[in-house]
Amino acid sequence: MTRLDRIVFRGVLLAKIPGNKLRSEIAEELRANLENFAEEARSYGYDEEASARMVKRRFGEPQEIASAFASEVVQFLERLDFSESFA
Repeated sequence: MTRLDRIVFRGVLLAKIPGNKLRSEIAEELRANLENFAEEARSYGYDEEASARMVKRRFGEPQEIASAFASEVVQFLERLDFSESFA
């Protein structure tokens, strides 16, 4: 497991996102964003370890990532519940 994988795993785990499918989709999206940022850092000559540190500085610790995702999921579920009340 790479450093980025550990960041994604901890972030998604700590967010307590309901449902395996949603959790998996969010993990994939987060991993892609982190990998894109790390790839850009490597293109400037940074090694794997340095690029992983840059990712952490840019996106935060797993707890910060989890907090951001958790609040987005809650807002999404609230909007979904609200829209279903008019169906």
